[in-house]
Amino acid sequence: MSLRKKQTTPLCPNCDHVLESTFNFCPHCGQENHDIHLPMSHLFSEVVESILHFDGKFVHTARLLVTKPGELTEDFNAGKRARFVPPVRMYIFVSFIFFMILSLLYGRQSEAAGAANTHAASGMQGVITNGTAVDSVIADTSRSGSRISTSDGKYHFIISGTDEDSKEMNEFIAAKVKKMEADHYHGFIASVFKIISYMMFLLMPFAALLVALAYRKSKRLYIEHLVFSVHFHCFAFMLISVYFLASELIASIILTLCVAAFLCTYLYLSLRRVYKESAVRTAVKTAVLSMTYSTVLFLSVLAAFAASFFLF
Repeated sequence: MSLRKKQTTPLCPNCDHVLESTFNFCPHCGQENHDIHLPMSHLFSEVVESILHFDGKFVHTARLLVTKPGELTEDFNAGKRARFVPPVRMYIFVSFIFFMILSLLYGRQSEAAGAANTHAASGMQGVITNGTAVDSVIADTSRSGSRISTSDGKYHFIISGTDEDSKEMNEFIAAKVKKMEADHYHGFIASVFKIISYMMFLLMPFAALLVALAYRKSKRLYIEHLVFSVHFHCFAFMLISVYFLASELIASIILTLCVAAFLCTYLYLSLRRVYKESAVRTAVKTAVLSMTYSTVLFLSVLAAFAASFFLF
């Protein structure tokens, strides 16, 4: 329900077509019939209305997404879309909240870790050359390779071999660690999160492709599988956000296993509702999809850490 009736114009500013007061859009060119020359009070009320309208749709969409696995996807693919937040917009909003929570929690942890290692970071003034420690960086060279640590005795990496390439790699890694510790890992973590956010946006179509292959006999369009993938990722981000917040109070492996089991159960129920196959076939496909996607996700996260390290 509108807080205030929109102000319209008698003449379309774009094509000069005569408009009736009941026209919300110009029938000639399609431009919205909305007068923007308004007092601030009116503009403020419209902004509030837009926020409340999105908030209402988001609550309705999120409630259905969480409480009835697969129904949101089923309704959206059936054309019932007006009362829901579009999938991509929903994903952008949920992922923004997710990465904001992640940044706040792990950014704070990196700051605490960086403060604890300030002495070590300030002491790293040299690099490894010929297996000899320079300044406060220590190198223990043996037959198996070179072990490098900071002045606090915490080993960061082990490089095998004693040839020239190993020495250059030692110098490169030592310089990277020095730079990260001096920054308290803020830049490194921010880079990891940035790469992962891009990576997740690419993994959604990949997940949709996996679902399309698993249900290739359903003769559904790829876009329908993509909607399913987006909705599942939205739920996963929401659940994992709650998990990260809960982990601040209850750090337990049991909690982690419960989240993983809940995600698998949600995927099973969603697949069962949307694709309507038998319980056994759905369970097998859930297991295959979960293992395949988890493996690709794990490798992608490792790649994100590696890329962040070398590009930092």
